[in-house]
Amino acid sequence: MSVLVLAGHDPSGRAGLTRDLWTLARCALPALSLPTCSTIQTKGLQVAQASDARWLERALEALRDEHAIRVIKTGLILSGETWSAILPMLRALASEGAGVVVDPCRGPSRGGFGADDGVRRALLGEVAATRAAVLTPNVPELAWLHGAPLADEAAEDDACRALLARGYRAVVLKGGHARGAPESLRDRYFAQDDERSFVRERHAGERRGTGCCFASFLAAGLWQDLDVPTAARIAGHQLGQVWHELAAPED
Repeated sequence: MSVLVLAGHDPSGRAGLTRDLWTLARCALPALSLPTCSTIQTKGLQVAQASDARWLERALEALRDEHAIRVIKTGLILSGETWSAILPMLRALASEGAGVVVDPCRGPSRGGFGADDGVRRALLGEVAATRAAVLTPNVPELAWLHGAPLADEAAEDDACRALLARGYRAVVLKGGHARGAPESLRDRYFAQDDERSFVRERHAGERRGTGCCFASFLAAGLWQDLDVPTAARIAGHQLGQVWHELAAPED
């Protein structure tokens, strides 16, 4: 039983598909992977190209024919067309009880390229409507999905609840970009009739790929049959344990 990762390829290996697989390997879990897009992310050039949707559909069908998939985790998806190719498989796996983790990556933090509006529409519509997915935005991604800046923590909470009302199984707001104490941060969990927060240490400096790691650790928890809040809490602490292994942007 494997984790299937669908994410963008970052040739540096610091984020995206490679970082997801690195994280799952830390958990000693079997993983399958398909690139949703190919990117170049250097100081001089930042571009991306979506994978061919028909190729992606055929590859997903081939993988499912030969492998049992327990959890599906998505990362950077550049186009609504790509989501249209993925959704039939996501629905099928969810109907069979597979866990689903959707990390709504809009694009790299340094900019250069990003998801088109079809991705936002899919995340607000058909992806949410599966009622199976755990959504893991950070604050900027939450504001993008919300469609407007979020003035304070109360507005962030309301935006998470609005996403939950669209059909998501749960929303986990990653705390790295959130307001809070300099020495700690809080990840916030939202589900029907259940809201919690989990405090973890805030590390100095910046690291690429932390959002990928968190979502992949959460996917690993679902693979291990943990409930979503427990998986989210443990994912935050696991991210802290590997923080110093993640390369700083200037390295």
